[in-house]
Amino acid sequence: MVLENLTPGNLILYIVGVLGLVAIIGLVVREVRGSDLCMGVLPWLIRIPTLLLTINVLLLAYYFLAPDYTYIYVWEFSSRDLPFLYKISGVWAGQAGTYLLWTWFAFIVVLWVGERYRLVSGFIRKVQIVSLIIATYFVLLTIVDSPFELIYAAEPSLPRTFVPLDGSGMNQLLVNPWMVVHPPVVFIAYALAGVLFASAIVYLITRDDEWTGFVDQWARFCWLFLTLGIALGGVWAYL
Repeated sequence: MVLENLTPGNLILYIVGVLGLVAIIGLVVREVRGSDLCMGVLPWLIRIPTLLLTINVLLLAYYFLAPDYTYIYVWEFSSRDLPFLYKISGVWAGQAGTYLLWTWFAFIVVLWVGERYRLVSGFIRKVQIVSLIIATYFVLLTIVDSPFELIYAAEPSLPRTFVPLDGSGMNQLLVNPWMVVHPPVVFIAYALAGVLFASAIVYLITRDDEWTGFVDQWARFCWLFLTLGIALGGVWAYL
């Protein structure tokens, strides 16, 4: 069963999870021992998972566009007569795809923090640790509820030559142009909120005054996307 479901997408998720855990351990060791020996490697332990998650999102989009109905998630949220635009939005139409999207944005934000601030201060490094824990947690959620599960793993009795001729189709409530933009905007806001949460946790533990200037900048971005998400959701609801 496990080998049957070891698809390229799932394999990437496992690699991302391992790299995320290694990055967390490396940052914790840096804080505990005060050694800079691993600081040259740590940025790559964030860059590589972010790149791999980007590939995974594009891979899932490809499965929708192909279409490849051997993947349960694609079969559940797509069909051959579904317009191109909604096949793209099918990537985040269900819970499994939403987890993948959220994980991707979370790692992009973590990467942004690392690249912008270069982890030069203890406060930023601690924020990075908590943010990475959050992002890696979402990797684990995505592994548990993966959009890359094959129909053969779910139904072992099916012959491996069986390929559904069509998908079940997307819920008609989701066949809407606002579905294309609303969820990504909202989950960008959620990913940004993860940094704010991490900053608050670090401040409560350390009482480091550096958090004020740091949080101000991230809060503006977070509230911008939250406001856009609520506005877009409101327009969608009343049209």
